[in-house]
Amino acid sequence: MFGSYVKTVREREGLGLRKFCRTHRLDPSNWSKIEREVLPPPRDQETLRKWANYLGLREGSQDWGVFFDFATKDQPEKPPVLQLLSQGGSGMLVLPPPTTRPEKLPLGDPHFSWAQFEAFARDFVGLLSGVVECTHYGTQGSKQKGIDLFAKLSNGSQWAVQCKQVRKFTAGDLEKAVAKTSYRASKFTVLVSCAAQIGENFSSDWTLFRRS
Repeated sequence: MFGSYVKTVREREGLGLRKFCRTHRLDPSNWSKIEREVLPPPRDQETLRKWANYLGLREGSQDWGVFFDFATKDQPEKPPVLQLLSQGGSGMLVLPPPTTRPEKLPLGDPHFSWAQFEAFARDFVGLLSGVVECTHYGTQGSKQKGIDLFAKLSNGSQWAVQCKQVRKFTAGDLEKAVAKTSYRASKFTVLVSCAAQIGENFSSDWTLFRRS
């Protein structure tokens, strides 16, 4: 309802999507997802008021009331993090930024929680070639043999994955991660949220994925 209504109002005002986004410094890709109802409307009232003004809606008018009514009705039943953990698709649950910014994953963003980062890692590993299934291992705070995720491959082997949502990751941190791992697997992976200055050939059994 909300996305379709927003698109109708924008087109009624004769505003092309890209020109509209350029005028108000919005990301056209994310705005398109709002209009196609791939993303839910924002919960923040201040953001909604800005969007209503961008669309030329007058406060107190019928259109203004319909806009906010649809925004309320189209809120997801579950909080975004719970949807993320149960359904995957972590990247789709980050609301669009008010202004365009460089195309970088928000892995180090303070609003990107540990649960979201771990779920992103699960989705990422699950899409790698040969991986049949990737799931969480144990629960946070329990003894997990040094891993956070494990993946099953089509050839019958298993990968173990550690997730590190940190601002800095050194060779010493990697050595500690390797030393604390007791889980048996054919391959081990560390997925880090920051740019880590570590050589590629640190171990034949370990792979490091880091933000560039």
